[in-house]
Amino acid sequence: KDSLRGFSLSPNIMYVRQYPATQFLAGLTAKYRYFLLGFAYRVNDAVIFEAGFQNRFLRIAYSYDYTTSNLRESISGGSHEISMTCRLHYRNLKKLPIVLNPIAF
Repeated sequence: KDSLRGFSLSPNIMYVRQYPATQFLAGLTAKYRYFLLGFAYRVNDAVIFEAGFQNRFLRIAYSYDYTTSNLRESISGGSHEISMTCRLHYRNLKKLPIVLNPIAF
């Protein structure tokens, strides 16, 4: 058996603009079978760590945002987040060239 079977790396990039604020995030998620680990950086704001479980229909993850901006000293050193994503109509997603994942670190 191939020892890397079931292993994947997924880079992710997100840009959000909600005038006047903008946000840029870049990261990488490693998945092995049903388990995932992720890391991301939100420019001038936070470093994000994520761990979770994912199958074809469901993704449950815990993430921690470690604040690196000035908010760290005045408001928060970080935040905890638990997320759950359900994929509906999985069979139809195979026909799409790109599948967007609604989970944002």
